[in-house]
Amino acid sequence: MFSPLSGGVLFLSQFVARCIVGDGLFLFPCKMSCLKKLFVESGEGEGKMQIQIALCDDREEDVRFLEKAVRAWAEKRKFMIALRTYPSAESFLFDCEDHPPEILLLDIEMKGMNGVKLAQELRSRGWEIPLLFITGYPDFALQGYEVSAVHYLLKPVVSEKLEAALDRAWALCGRQEASVLLPVEGGSLRVPVGQICFAEAVGHGCTVTTETGAIDVRLGIAELEKVLEQAEPERFLRTHRSYLVSVPHISRIGRAFVTLDGGAELPLSRSRYQAANQAFIRYWKEGLSWD
Repeated sequence: MFSPLSGGVLFLSQFVARCIVGDGLFLFPCKMSCLKKLFVESGEGEGKMQIQIALCDDREEDVRFLEKAVRAWAEKRKFMIALRTYPSAESFLFDCEDHPPEILLLDIEMKGMNGVKLAQELRSRGWEIPLLFITGYPDFALQGYEVSAVHYLLKPVVSEKLEAALDRAWALCGRQEASVLLPVEGGSLRVPVGQICFAEAVGHGCTVTTETGAIDVRLGIAELEKVLEQAEPERFLRTHRSYLVSVPHISRIGRAFVTLDGGAELPLSRSRYQAANQAFIRYWKEGLSWD
């Protein structure tokens, strides 16, 4: 248990955290796997929040000012941050899969790919991280809002306005839906876990059916199960050696089949009936929520 007096976190349950920010108290839904990413141990053993922040700007003087301002914000909020800086959109794209940020501060006018193009690329990949545009050109404001930017800050940046924008961005982080990065033909695809209905083993891979369509994934069913379990513990269950099903999408459990919200029926092995039925009852009767 983390001490709220140190500006850390007090666990209320596996899915809810209480977060002290300044003099405020916020409650937000949070998955255990996400919480593990957000905390590190300090030398005294107290848990403190660590936020992954990226800053993409090609002007060194602006980077120095913004880096100092972001660290000052974090110190006031008693957050620990991992702040990475990038001189171009291309350098960020090269590194972002290995070090995905939770908040991105982004200049618009840069050599090569500009900030708006980078934001559009991230949104096309399914990245819903909060974006803070920072630029000296007010004419780009409309384009910033088209990619759902949290805020648009004009240079020279006022520290108080930056801090308010970072507060808004961090508040949105608590509501972000967990997602997984799945290998597909030609690359990787980021998929929100809550949109996955079920997966079916097909050859050496899987077909993942989501609320918006089907995706051919280059993972075996057992490998996919491990990935999803790490992202959302107990959300998915194996109903059959070839099927992995999202419990919140199940509308009915039968002896030989499970019925999903959309009416699809998937096979349920006799040996897996008891575990599937218990998970289904627990979800609906005990009020556990993954959403």
